[in-house]
Parts: sequence; structure tokens; C-alpha cells
Amino acid sequence: MARLAVERAELHEMGAELKKADSKAQLLAAAVEHADELVVIVSQDLRVEHANEAFCRALGYDLTELIGMDSYELVAEETRDQLHETDRRVRETGVWRGTHLRRRKDGSTFPSATAVVPLADPNGVVTHFVRVERDISEESRLRDQLIHSERLSAVGQLVSGVAHELNNPLQSILGFTELLIETEQRQQDRRDLEQIRAEAVRAGKIVRNLLAFVRRSSAERSLHSMSDLVRSTIALRAYEFTTANIKLEEDYAEGLPPVWVNREEVQQVILNLILNAEHAMRAANGGGKLVLHTQLVDSNVVLDVRDNGPGIPAKLAGRVFEPFFSTKGVGEGTGLGLSIALGIAEAHGGMLAIVPTDAGACFRLTIPASQPAELDAPVGTVAGSARRVLVADDEPVLRAMLQRMLMRRRYAVDMAVDGEVALSLLEARRYDLVFCDVKLPKMGGLALYARITDRYPSAARGFVFVSSDRLDGDSQSFIDRTRIPLLSKPFSADRLDDLLNRLLALTTV
Repeated sequence: MARLAVERAELHEMGAELKKADSKAQLLAAAVEHADELVVIVSQDLRVEHANEAFCRALGYDLTELIGMDSYELVAEETRDQLHETDRRVRETGVWRGTHLRRRKDGSTFPSATAVVPLADPNGVVTHFVRVERDISEESRLRDQLIHSERLSAVGQLVSGVAHELNNPLQSILGFTELLIETEQRQQDRRDLEQIRAEAVRAGKIVRNLLAFVRRSSAERSLHSMSDLVRSTIALRAYEFTTANIKLEEDYAEGLPPVWVNREEVQQVILNLILNAEHAMRAANGGGKLVLHTQLVDSNVVLDVRDNGPGIPAKLAGRVFEPFFSTKGVGEGTGLGLSIALGIAEAHGGMLAIVPTDAGACFRLTIPASQPAELDAPVGTVAGSARRVLVADDEPVLRAMLQRMLMRRRYAVDMAVDGEVALSLLEARRYDLVFCDVKLPKMGGLALYARITDRYPSAARGFVFVSSDRLDGDSQSFIDRTRIPLLSKPFSADRLDDLLNRLLALTTV
């Protein structure tokens, strides 16, 4: 009897242990079934025996469809050879980790980070393989974006350096050619010189376009009419609107104050908005209606670009300004346009946003209006009338070129090779105008301006920064805040004359 009681107790204990083990197995099975990771169990011949909900959902199959399927059918063709290697490595080392391409039911693929371990029977014979996977599509996309961004950054550094090296000689070619044109009487020689000038201007535009591509465009800003900027940009697409069956409606408010902007950058924003609207309408309706409207809202000049295309789905509205995000097909867009446009708007103290509309899409560009004190003074005369100018530039050819151009306009000109020499000249005599390169040796242009602001107010009022390269953030912020004119190389004689007109008017007030 005692022995029977012991056996019953042992059986009861074994039953309890089995029940406990079964409970743990159920918990484990439930955890696997509801895990975010993709889990699949395959037999020795690589046929599916079980998969959790996440695996079924990711590949687009029901579990009943997956059971018995060959694993080769569930991976991309270029990954199939990897399965044999995976099997061998797992048997040798007990685990395999790597990535491969999963193939969905609809034929599409996605990258998967995978860990594979074997399951063995009590005799140590491998009977199954367990694969725990994770869809890394988003990680791969972000990695590709990072690589692309790094490449753009490298290109930007290269272009910035090339721009500096090209703009200085281009300025010399353009400047000296215009000096020759001013005195050349022979018509054929004059036409030849004008052709040289035109090609130099063309080369300068190419450099500016390269800088704009990498968002390192010239920081030169001036006062412009927003409505005029829109009109000039629209003119670039007039023919395309006709052929694309797009009707244009323009509504420009009268009496808008000007905006202090980089003309090329703001036109780039406007053109990008127009192209996006045009693409949406052509793709959806084979044409449509584009409405452009300017107005003044709370001391800001506002441009609305509205189309009657398919609009932007609410779930995508928050992503349209993300870098590399695009709703266009492969090869039809980089996904950088709106991101760059937003950056340009914010760099001008403004903003770019989507405005709710009943139909289609509407983007709103907002730029702060210039205050009355910032507006240009009346145009004066170019002639210097014995006014004295200081030219500070470390490039001897450019100093000589600018000296001759100014002397032709009856200015007395002194020259400085660096910031310290410029400061000593400013301390020795009075100057009406100062043309100063931003990146001078020994003392930069910004530091020189800071030294003379209080001590020599007449020179400070007639101060002009000259640059052949992009400005860094601090320099750009300083120029935006002080509104000191910036003359970007290569500049023409007309550009110089226009600047002299405005400076003379301001310094004679």
C-alpha cells in the first residue's frame, strides 16, 4: 500500500510538471504568435510547417496557404542560393545571421534581417529550422538617404570650391572685357568683345546653377516685387501650359511692398511649386487650372499656388516636405524639391505650407515684407564727382579691374591687400564707399565692418561686401540683419552701376 501511495504521488507530481510545462509552452506559443518579428518554422527539406501572424501578414499569405510551401518560393530569386549556405552554416555553428530578400505573394520584395537556429530531437538530430526575421525596408531607405545626402554634401563641397576658383577669373574676364567695350569704336571688334562678355555671363550662370543645385547659391539679396518674380517665372512655362492644356489664372494684389530676397532662390521655389501642380494635373486629368494669387497678410507677402488636380491625401500631407519623399513614379523625381523649397523659404525668414482647400492642392509661400525704412532710395547719378573709394581684395587682378571701372566713373580709388591695410587706410582718410571682399587675409570683411561702424559712419553707410563664394551661416545672418549690399562675382558693369546709384543716393541723404 505504501508503495502504491508513493507511485500515485510521483504520478501526480509528473502530471503537475507536465501541466506546468504545457502552460509554459502555451505562453511561449502565444508570445511567438503575437510578436512583431516574423517567425517561421521549416522542416529539414525547407518546407513551411508553421508561421506566426506577422510573417503571414508581411508576405500576404494565409497560414493555410503557407503550410507545405517550399521556402524557395518565399524568397527573391537572387537570394535562393543563400538558403543552402544558411542550412550548412546552421548545422556547423548552431546559428546563422544575415539578410536576404523576402518575396511577397504579389511578387514584390523586401529586405529582411534574419536569425536562423536549428531544432533537434532528443538524439541531437536536426529536425526543423526556426527563422526569426525583421523587415528592414525603412532602415534600408534611411541608409540609402544618408548615403545620398553624404554624396550631395561631398558634391557641394567640391562645387563650392570650384565656384570660388572660377568666379574670380570670370570676374576678371567680364570686367576687363566691359572696360574694352566702353572705349572700342570699331564695330566688328566691339561685337567680338560683346560675344566674349556674353560667354562670361553664361559661364557665371552655370556656376550659380551648380551652387543652387547643392543649395549653396549666392547669398546676394535685394528688393524685389513678389508679383514680378511670379510673372517672370510663369513666362518660363508659358509654352508648356499651352501644350499641357493648363489654364492659367493670375491674381496679383496691387501696392504690395517689396521683399528682401535672393531672386534666383525664390524663383526656384515658385518654379518648383508650379511644376508640381502641373505634373499632378497632367497625370490625373490631362490638364487643369492653375491659380496664382499674391496678397499682403500681417506684414507678410503671400503667394498661393493652387491647382485643381487630385490633391494631397491627408495621410501624406505631413510628409511632403520630407527629403527624398515623392509621390511620383521611379525616375520622375528626386523627392528633394519641396524640401529644398521649404529650406529656402525658412532661410528668408518665411515659410512654406499646405493650405486646406475644397479641391486640388494649394501651397502658400510667405516672405516678410520689407519695412519702409529698408526701401531703396531714389536713383542718383553714377558719376563719382571726386568721391573716394577703398577697394579691399586679396586678388591683385580683381583689385586692378575694379579700380579701373571706378576710375572710369570719376572715383578716386585706393586699394588694400588685406583687412589690416584696409583699416589703416580708413583711419588715415575719409572714404565715401568701401568695396570689401568677405574673406580677406588677416582681418575678414565682417570684422573690418564691425571695427569701423561707430568710428567712421560715412564709410559704414557706403560699405559693400564682395564675394566669389557662398557665405557661411554667421556671415549670411549678419548681412541679412544689417542689409549691407552684397556684390556676387562675377558681376557686370550694369550691376555695379545700379549699386553705385543706390549707394550714392543713400550717402547723400
